[in-house]
Amino acid sequence: MILCCLAIIVPLAAFHAEENYTLTHESRKAPVISTVTDQKTLTDYLQDRLGFRPALVRVYSVLRYYGVNNPALTEHWFDKQLPRAGKIVHQNQVGEDSGVFVAHNGWLFNFANLALGGFSFTRKNIENNIKAEQRTRDYYAAKGAVYFAMIVPHKANIYPEFLDAKLDPATRETPADKMLAALEDNGVHTINPKQTLLANKDQQIWQVYDTHWTQRATYLAYQDILKIFNQTGVLQNEQPVSVTFTQNLTKDCNLSGYLDLSLQETIPIAQFERSSVETTEGALYDALRVVFAEDQKLPPHRINESLFNEMHLFENPTAQGGTLMLWTDSMGIVGRGLPGFLAEHFKRVLVIDRRPPIDPKIDDILQPDVVIYSNVESSVAEQSLLKASWLP
Repeated sequence: MILCCLAIIVPLAAFHAEENYTLTHESRKAPVISTVTDQKTLTDYLQDRLGFRPALVRVYSVLRYYGVNNPALTEHWFDKQLPRAGKIVHQNQVGEDSGVFVAHNGWLFNFANLALGGFSFTRKNIENNIKAEQRTRDYYAAKGAVYFAMIVPHKANIYPEFLDAKLDPATRETPADKMLAALEDNGVHTINPKQTLLANKDQQIWQVYDTHWTQRATYLAYQDILKIFNQTGVLQNEQPVSVTFTQNLTKDCNLSGYLDLSLQETIPIAQFERSSVETTEGALYDALRVVFAEDQKLPPHRINESLFNEMHLFENPTAQGGTLMLWTDSMGIVGRGLPGFLAEHFKRVLVIDRRPPIDPKIDDILQPDVVIYSNVESSVAEQSLLKASWLP
């Protein structure tokens, strides 16, 4: 009873009554008293100005994510086909928490709490990442390669309005934004396509029933990467390939699949004239495949059987750039389109799954000129690190 009273009294005692109060954690201003006209606006006014709001939001987001009922979500037609919104949790084969959250308009999310203040980096997390990424940068610099750290935004931070209409993704700085800014300030090249994606979010850049971005999104991210490569001297005045998009029906919707639903949607697929080709033979490919198979603890013939063990090698002898290595998760695989776009500018591109940790033997075999290490934001949130220690 005493704890319940304290939980009410303490936030009220620390109430922020000042006129121009900014919710720093959410990058927005709190409503002022003059906007209160009814019960809803009064509730918004009080909730936004409570003391210790960031901590309360974090607790609330975790509770809501793991099963507390939210009436605003359960009114949607989608709930006729599903258990109560926000109460669905599924464990996939690698033990990743893939709780599926049913949001407005039938959109499905995992890691919904990313958009609801559900995680943040401590100063120690950021310091550790800076040291690890500087060490990685220096390791590749000694081999003559330029290194880039990339974080792909999570769906929940591009379309948070489907989770909570108050959230404004255009102004909200996420922990991943802060991490990349800290790395850039400390001499590590970074790639953060979030703002470009937000500016084009009306172009179907994410799937509704899946956690992954579409090829419209990867084409936008590719254009950002190309600009950065031109600015840093990796490439010289290279222009993006021209593409058209066709709409294709897909049943490859992982979030609905977790719920044992056979939902399908149309997604954009890029069409363009390619000068690069994928190779699956030759001494270089065979040597890379043997090492990668050992890291995956699989026989070589089983490489590329799933999203978790992909390795692809592209060759383009007429391209301007040298050799690019893209260490990635499922956001950067060939089917999402990014490797194919990049392969138009490099003589050789290796795209390889980053799960297991990077193997320096791959570096010795491939001898890359440029390296991108890419993580999706939810993975960074889980690990609090861009990657585990792996350097020799």
